Amino acid sequence: MITSEHRREQCRLATGRWRSRHPVDVEFRRVQQNAWLAKNPAKMLISAARRRAKCKSIPCTITEADLSPLPTHCPVLGVRLAYGPGRGRKLYENGAAASLDRIHNHLGYVRGNVIVICLRANLLKGQATVEELRRIADFYGRLP
Repeated sequence: MITSEHRREQCRLATGRWRSRHPVDVEFRRVQQNAWLAKNPAKMLISAARRRAKCKSIPCTITEADLSPLPTHCPVLGVRLAYGPGRGRKLYENGAAASLDRIHNHLGYVRGNVIVICLRANLLKGQATVEELRRIADFYGRLP
């Protein structure tokens, strides 16, 4: 009997073989995908939120309308937000990357509980200077 785990492994191996035989196609698809992500930043943020919500078993009911209009600057730190694709470590090196923050973590990604801020503000809990923490505290103190 073929298990779903075995099927996934076979698919992963076949995909790896295809990619090694078609490097130009892989690069073309990557460029095409990055162009789409750059043109659809709200969809990119929502898609990533859905993946995280599924892993954490929390609700994710936000839509593009809930995020519209996307801010140009981080409301916490004031930096210009960078929308578009990011992969792996590079994303975390870009503190200006747009990020969805759950105001109350236990509620999940639902209307009224998410705000678009810069990744730096979202990650500051473990890396903040005193001045940055004051700015975050001031901002969240003003929210209802």
